[in-house]
Amino acid sequence: GDSAGAVTLESVILARVARLAPGARRFLEIVAVAGRPIRFAVVKQAADPNPRENVVEILRSGHLIRTRDMDAKEEVEAYHDRIREAVVASLSAEDAKSHHRRLAVALDASGEADPEWLALHWKEAGDLERAADYAIAAAAQAAEALAFDRAARLYSLGLELSQPKQAEPEPRRRLQVNLGDALSNAGRGGEAAAVYLAAAEGAPTAEALELQRRAADQLVRTGHIEEGLPLLRQVLEKVG
Repeated sequence: GDSAGAVTLESVILARVARLAPGARRFLEIVAVAGRPIRFAVVKQAADPNPRENVVEILRSGHLIRTRDMDAKEEVEAYHDRIREAVVASLSAEDAKSHHRRLAVALDASGEADPEWLALHWKEAGDLERAADYAIAAAAQAAEALAFDRAARLYSLGLELSQPKQAEPEPRRRLQVNLGDALSNAGRGGEAAAVYLAAAEGAPTAEALELQRRAADQLVRTGHIEEGLPLLRQVLEKVG
């Protein structure tokens, strides 16, 4: 059946990969781990700045990678998704982590990488703190560009990655408020309200009240009247 076919294809691909010289193999692995078209210069930096052989020619003629010119810069990607998936699946956890770290360092040095992509590679490299910083930077960029759903996704990622820093409630609360704002701007009032209420817990009184008011406002605006009105009443009683 189909699964037998899939296994055979994968083993054919991996047999071809196994025959590559170490330099070409590492180049291919880094391209596969990148997961999307990536500048040739960045892969070369991550894999081996001074390869002994012309790895691109070897891999291109073997139909393992394809190259294309984008804005006068050469980009490379796996020749086919199945090749990318087979190569990634064959990596040990240790090698995958090391490749993600090499990629993150090379992307960082290139100075033109998308912060969301950097967040992903630092996360996979196990550097959660650096990944969180990039996710938060990408979130702020998205919010400025009015891409609120994307901003919400990235603020959530930033919160998830920065969990070990729970000793500092202030920055965490600021992130939650930013997430709430992104959700409310994306018209996701129910979700925004839940995030504002979570941020209100343990906040200084005036700030907690303001966050509860925002939560109530979002609930009422999005038709959750039964939850929103009692909350609004509570806030109004507290401010007299």
